[in-house]
Amino acid sequence: MAIFESTKCVPIVLEDLTPVVNEVMEYFRRQGYEVAGQKTANGWEISLTKGGVFKSLLGLKTALKIYIEPTAKLTVVKTKVGLFGTQALPTTIAFWIFWPVLIPQIWGLVQQAKLDEEAISCVEASLQSHAKTIT
Repeated sequence: MAIFESTKCVPIVLEDLTPVVNEVMEYFRRQGYEVAGQKTANGWEISLTKGGVFKSLLGLKTALKIYIEPTAKLTVVKTKVGLFGTQALPTTIAFWIFWPVLIPQIWGLVQQAKLDEEAISCVEASLQSHAKTIT
């Protein structure tokens, strides 16, 4: 496991993760987070950022990323610190220059607030809820 990553495998598989993603995004929007979500080749990616919690530097906006990836027998939920939404190449370059300073500070804030655990719990609860309605 990487130093700035939390992972949980949930033994639930859904055909369509869209309702789960929408619920998770709405949950964090109600808490005042700026939320972006997009479908990826492996599943879904959700970005969370909030006013003073995450750093912005030279236009660089960082976020807690939530990855939801289905497999044949379970759903993998990961959280990491990354760039908010989709960012341009110059922002990515700036991120790699400043990451030694930014990432430990941001991850410290995430762990202090237990935001990664909250995100994983939220996804897991939504998966369980939708698994019950499908059967």
